[in-house]
Amino acid sequence: MNDEPGRRRVSEMAASIDDFCVDGFLVVRGAVAADVVSACVDIIENELRARGVEPRDPGTWTEPVVRFPCPDGAAFTVAGKSPALLGMYDALLGAGRWLQREGVGGTLPIRFPSTRDPGDAGWHIDGSYDVEGRWWVNVHSRGRGLLTLCLFTDVAEDDAPTELIVGSHLDVPRVLAPYGQPAAPVTCTSAILFSSTERRGRISGPDHA
Repeated sequence: MNDEPGRRRVSEMAASIDDFCVDGFLVVRGAVAADVVSACVDIIENELRARGVEPRDPGTWTEPVVRFPCPDGAAFTVAGKSPALLGMYDALLGAGRWLQREGVGGTLPIRFPSTRDPGDAGWHIDGSYDVEGRWWVNVHSRGRGLLTLCLFTDVAEDDAPTELIVGSHLDVPRVLAPYGQPAAPVTCTSAILFSSTERRGRISGPDHA
C-alpha cells in the first residue's frame, strides 16, 4: 500500500501549522469547490439586488460598502463545512474543541469604488465576546479560537483588500494581559495594539478565494 500521499498531507499540514505560529495567519486556497462558490455569489448578488444594488450596474453603487449577515442556505452550509477548512480547524484548535456553525456565518462586507470613508477603514482587532452591546477582548481569546475570512471572489490590490499585520499575534497578548480576565472593549485597546505592532510588515491582496 502506497502511503506517500498521506505522509505528504501530514507534512503539508505540519508546515501550515508552523507558518501559522510564526505569522499568525494562513491561507487555505481552493478550500471550497468552484460550483459552490458560484452558487454563494449568486445568492449574494440577489441580496444586493434586494437592497437596490445591481452588481453589474455602477450607477447603483452609491455606497462605499454594503453589509448584511451572511445568508443561510445549502450553498453556504456546504461552504462552511468544507473538509479542507474543518481539517485545518482541527489541526489548529484540536478535534472536538470548537463548535461548528451550520453555515459560514458572520457579516458580508461588499465594497464598491468610492472616494468616501466607508466608516470601517483603519487597523483594528476583532472582538470575541459581547458585553452589553460592545465587543470585548481578553488575553485568553474568550469565545473565539480562530477568525476565518472567507473570500467568495478574487480580491486584488484595488479591491479594498483586508490587510494583516504579520506576526501581530505575538504582540497582542502582552498588551491585553494587564487588563486581566474581564479585559477591555475593542475600542479601548485598538490604538495601543496598533502602536505595539506598527514596526511589523503588512500583507494584503492580491488574493484569491
